[in-house]
Amino acid sequence: MLTDSSFINENQTIADQYAVTSQQGTSPETQRSMLDSPLSLNGPQSLVDENPHDPVISAEDAFYMERYCYILGSWFDVFDSAKHFSRVVPHLSLSHPVLRLSVLAWAAKQYYLTNLTQSVDTSLAYYDRALRMLTASINDISTSSPPAVFASCLLLAISELMGDSYQDWQLHLEGTYSLVMTHGWHGRSVGLGGACFWIYARMDVLSSLSTAECSRLSTELWMPFDDELHIYGLLNTPTVEDWSNQTVFLLAEIHNLLCKVRAGESDETYNPFLETWNALKEKIRLHKQRQPIQFKPLAVLEAGDAKDNPFPTKRYLSESVSLATQFWNVAQLLFILARPERSRRERSDRYRTEAKTFMTLAKRTVAISVHNRHEINWVGATQLLSVTGMAIVDWAERKALLKCLKDVHLRTGWNTLEVIDALLAWWGWSTPLNERGQSWTDVHQEIGPYASVSEWMLRMFDCGVVMKAARLSNQT
Repeated sequence: MLTDSSFINENQTIADQYAVTSQQGTSPETQRSMLDSPLSLNGPQSLVDENPHDPVISAEDAFYMERYCYILGSWFDVFDSAKHFSRVVPHLSLSHPVLRLSVLAWAAKQYYLTNLTQSVDTSLAYYDRALRMLTASINDISTSSPPAVFASCLLLAISELMGDSYQDWQLHLEGTYSLVMTHGWHGRSVGLGGACFWIYARMDVLSSLSTAECSRLSTELWMPFDDELHIYGLLNTPTVEDWSNQTVFLLAEIHNLLCKVRAGESDETYNPFLETWNALKEKIRLHKQRQPIQFKPLAVLEAGDAKDNPFPTKRYLSESVSLATQFWNVAQLLFILARPERSRRERSDRYRTEAKTFMTLAKRTVAISVHNRHEINWVGATQLLSVTGMAIVDWAERKALLKCLKDVHLRTGWNTLEVIDALLAWWGWSTPLNERGQSWTDVHQEIGPYASVSEWMLRMFDCGVVMKAARLSNQT
């Protein structure tokens, strides 16, 4: 029997409950038909009660609702110009109890993580009640279709992800994936449903980066069938929002290819993989050509002291622009890794020729978070930093990254401690620090093994990403 103070992890059991509404055994052709249908194109209609419930009257509920409105909603809205989670979800939640409880659960969880003197009981009570209500909704396809249910899934997922292991991301997203497939949400869905889709897609990509596996939702299902020309053609000039979301889409395509090349590189797969890689190369060229002027930095400052300020500073128009730029840098970085080769020697030789470009992209990504100290940027970039951090070879730059990750944890409550530990192990710092009884803050010179940039690139190709590498090292 569940009580208001009991806590349910969103594990495989909950994922199975979500999956009640999934289309079991649906073929790719049928899935494509679903996504191309008129209903799918517009997305399920928003369910907004014409007579919304009265405002919250509990002082505790009001506190967390305000915290959500003024702080957390904008984290989800980073690539959404309409700001659905800041401007629509709060009032929508008044007429959808499951959404209201999900909002309060996330706000209470984040408050607890940034104020550890507070009790976690309130967050757990909100979460437990919301989860029971959500489970009841998704068991019936007719009640699981409103965007409010989609939004609730995402809010409960992030309230768990903030404090839990990145290794569990796939489990947290399993149920939401089933919901997406059941109701045909995609990148051209409108309103809150469309906003939810892109948040889910972004979380799916970041999850796939943490596990070195393909995205759960195939990129072939992200867009209607005829949208390729619209995305990568020159029919119009994209907005900052469009370009940012398309960057996430491109990163997913590139990372999925990288996963396939890692897993199945052979003489038989070389030509098909190379054809895909060349097609992505053209998409990258067109995407860069269509980048809005807002992505140009407003200020560029040289690096200061090599130890305390090792990165040059670039200031951008907004958190949305700076975060999308990081996604763009990581997409290009992984594209270098992903090119298929006929032999390991060929791969090693090519990595040596592209090491400078690779390192530049990694440094730019880290530098943005080091100098653009905005919470909206930080929470979206944590997993990107874990990937690019693997490529950083200078000890002072590594320390700057670790300090940034620590600050992210202190300011936002986001769990970056696992990323820090994994990077220390990846760089070879953990053992000498443990032997000396020191912390990474005590490092004033390189203490790990030396390797060239191209050697780090080969290691990244072999091991996937830092979290997966850390898990493998713990098993040996």
